[in-house]
Amino acid sequence: MLLFKRKSQEVLQYAIRNAVMSRRSEHLKNLLKSHGSRHFAHALSGLSSRIIADVLTMLSVSERNNLLNGLSSDAYQRLLLLDQNMIQLLVNPSH
Repeated sequence: MLLFKRKSQEVLQYAIRNAVMSRRSEHLKNLLKSHGSRHFAHALSGLSSRIIADVLTMLSVSERNNLLNGLSSDAYQRLLLLDQNMIQLLVNPSH
């Protein structure tokens, strides 16, 4: 059972990455709808903060909020660090 869950999550992560790379927001929304926000957020938590940020920008506000609530605390912290790093680059682009 654990192997099935792991493979299922890896397949979902692969599909999420491909949808982001091809900028297919409808595909992301279909994945979210078919897997549910809990499973989707769990898979999303295992991806890079850049992918997570891209996914969130491609979804509606309510979908985004549901996923933010379902992210692991580690993934949420990585997402916050990404935002801080981007703000730092905008404020002080020479560093």
